[in-house]
Amino acid sequence: MVHSVPAEERTAVRPRLDTLTDSLRHSVAAVLGSAQRKKPAMKELADALLRPLTAWQATPGKKAAKESGAAGGVEP
Repeated sequence: MVHSVPAEERTAVRPRLDTLTDSLRHSVAAVLGSAQRKKPAMKELADALLRPLTAWQATPGKKAAKESGAAGGVEP
C-alpha cells in the first residue's frame, strides 16, 4: 500500500483522534447537562446544538465497504 503521508505523521493520527473524540464527548455531555425539563428553551437549544451529530450519517471506510461486499452486500 502506498501512502503519500510520512509514517511519522500517520502514527500521530491516533492520539489526535483520541483527543478529538474526548473533547466531543465532553461537549455533548455539557450540552445534555444544560437541557432542563422545566426550561423548554434550554432543551430546544440543546437539540439545535446536537442536531448535526444526530443527523450525521457515517460513511463506511474502505475496509468496511470491502467486508460488506464480501458478505454479499447485505445491510442490516
